[in-house]
Amino acid sequence: MKFPCELLGEKYLATIRRVLSFKLREKGYSQQQIGRFLGISQPVVSGYLRHGLNKPKNVIEEVAYEVADNIVEYILSDKLQLAMKIVCTRCKALRNQGPICTLHKEVIHGLNNHEVCTACLETSFNTQDGEQRYLFLNRFTKEIKTLLNRTEFPYLIPEIGLQIAVAPENATHMEDVISFPGRIIKVKNRAVMVSNPEYGASISVPKILLWARKTISKRIFGVIACKNIAFLRRWVESKGKIAYKTTEIDRRREEVLSKISKLEKISDLRLIQDEGGMGLEPISYLFFEDLIEIHELLDNYGSV
Repeated sequence: MKFPCELLGEKYLATIRRVLSFKLREKGYSQQQIGRFLGISQPVVSGYLRHGLNKPKNVIEEVAYEVADNIVEYILSDKLQLAMKIVCTRCKALRNQGPICTLHKEVIHGLNNHEVCTACLETSFNTQDGEQRYLFLNRFTKEIKTLLNRTEFPYLIPEIGLQIAVAPENATHMEDVISFPGRIIKVKNRAVMVSNPEYGASISVPKILLWARKTISKRIFGVIACKNIAFLRRWVESKGKIAYKTTEIDRRREEVLSKISKLEKISDLRLIQDEGGMGLEPISYLFFEDLIEIHELLDNYGSV
């Protein structure tokens, strides 16, 4: 039997140590010194550095890169409790109905017989948070299936597939955000989920949602990354809100969002229309406060 902590060691903690090895080397520390800081041997450090540091390939690695960036100064200044707190807080989010849970259920198939598995969480953490996360995910899954049954919904799906991300009020990181690991695609004029929504299922769209929560309004519940059509802009403006045109948000996300943050009426922003670029399909990012708004949009499709 494989325990969740083993997966965390392989996928999360090892990545943190690998990234920290590179960050400490950049600061001029030797492999022996890095090993002492991280509690690993010099040959292990050498192996990390020899294989290079690529861009993160999934949510777990993205979280690990961010954690390493946040704790390197704490490690150097001997503030180890603060470093541990950050590592363990993000670890709980990865386990709590999140990416590690998904991986663990793939390894231990019997866990799929349990609707809410909170075996690796503290009892107080289960009842107050674990089950709530499951209920939120379950409710969203049911609501999105109703939305996808709308005959108008396929008109919103771009060639690369559509993504929806939503988050509860207390979401602070992308592993607290629900999205689709395989997007929503169009098959014979029907909207089809390639896979069920999960916590921490993707990176880009959840990050845009968290930015909107922080920058536009705390009331933003979700974002839908859909086909870039003129109707969306007309519908948003008919509601007294504003739209913003940009290019290549996928390649220059931080730069583009930083520029948008300086808009005079940022609190009224509800649509970012990305006109794409070389090899990039135009995509619209529509922010909403309730899924009822998407039903309303479909009710009025083509009439505005």
